[in-house]
Amino acid sequence: GAAIGFAFIFLSLWVMQVAESRVRKKSRTLHLYVEFAKLHDIRHFLEYVRNHSWKVGSLDLNKEKAVDGAVTISATMMIFFDTPMFHEEKKGELAALHGVSYIEEL
Repeated sequence: GAAIGFAFIFLSLWVMQVAESRVRKKSRTLHLYVEFAKLHDIRHFLEYVRNHSWKVGSLDLNKEKAVDGAVTISATMMIFFDTPMFHEEKKGELAALHGVSYIEEL
């Protein structure tokens, strides 16, 4: 009885993990951390998002200055799609935009 119960629990956890992974990789919401080369590059990024009829929510901008004087402009944001999209594909598309130094899904 215990072995069957263990096997059932293990199988259930595995199935739920696979299902969650698939849902997360292709959903209508993408939560991103993005670093930009210059402050005005954020405008180009947001124009691109709006031109594709995506919506931006909870935009949080940060500007940090390092000890050596280098300035880092970053943003965390949620992007909402009309239909479910593959996150890796859209993240790669956004990473190729001019002025995007680094992008990561949160």
